[in-house]
Amino acid sequence: MSKIALVTTTINVPHVLKLYRKYGPNVEMFVAVERDSPISLVDFLQTIDRCHVVFGYEYSCSELIGWRTIQRRNLALLEAVKWGADIIVSVDDDNTPLSPGYFHTFERLLTTPFFGLKAGGQWFNPGGLTVPPCLHRGLPFHCDYAEIDGVPAIGQKVGVAAGLWVGDPDIGAVSRAAGQPLVKDLNAAGRAGVIVDPVSTTTVFNSQNTAFVRELAPLMMMWTGVGRYDDIFASLLCQCYMAWRGMCVHFGPPVVCQARNPHTLQHDLEQEMYGMKTFQLLAFCLLRHVPEKDDTALTFARKTFESLADFDYVIGPQMKTALAFCDDMEQTL
Repeated sequence: MSKIALVTTTINVPHVLKLYRKYGPNVEMFVAVERDSPISLVDFLQTIDRCHVVFGYEYSCSELIGWRTIQRRNLALLEAVKWGADIIVSVDDDNTPLSPGYFHTFERLLTTPFFGLKAGGQWFNPGGLTVPPCLHRGLPFHCDYAEIDGVPAIGQKVGVAAGLWVGDPDIGAVSRAAGQPLVKDLNAAGRAGVIVDPVSTTTVFNSQNTAFVRELAPLMMMWTGVGRYDDIFASLLCQCYMAWRGMCVHFGPPVVCQARNPHTLQHDLEQEMYGMKTFQLLAFCLLRHVPEKDDTALTFARKTFESLADFDYVIGPQMKTALAFCDDMEQTL
């Protein structure tokens, strides 16, 4: 049986964790909180068995990440790795799992070969698996997105399993302003589950309702200084290493219902401007990085972050924080 850890961060009292505990009695939970989090939040977390409150003071990346930011999820990730997790499940506190088999589904996907549907082409939009379809946050508007291949996937290894959602979809501010309706269901391919061809196709995945194997943890750092592209850029970097290792991204079950926490459209748009401006350039830069023979995920991440520091469109503190995270990860692995 795999050691599974759930990681998240919150400023709210995350009542949904009680449901995750019911569905995963043996899952270890790590929740990154703020240094000024209300006592009510900390007290609530301490009522949940095997739930760890993470401040992260001991990590060198903590102060560089800053406070009052969702990127503090990185501290929960470090704690999960230190604990010895084989599988790490990253969730948001507004995600409600819809099946008692939630953790079992992730474990099966990440520990057994996948046989089923495959998507090929240059780019794949996982939002095309929902009903109605939507454009996943972080993807550009002008791409021709891949369809499901007629050739099935046979015995593929899944490294990242990105669960889909109903309710409020994970879309960008522009799509939301255009009146994107709520997701009511998944199409047949979404319900069955689909992998993305690791050699020919690139996609994006987020940090909610997403599970990954321990090996990939150094590449799953949510980037700082890039707004709502923090997990999007991490997903691109992770796929470079995954393609080299023969690992795939899977989209499909398990499904959550997202009742989105309060956001303002203007703030979301401001937080997406940097990513929209730099996505194509940074994606091109990231996707041409190929691991070398003896690279681990950690050494590959470190070398990539060091090389990115030389580009004008990358803010220096971003890479300083990323390299500090690598140092902390090296101490926990």
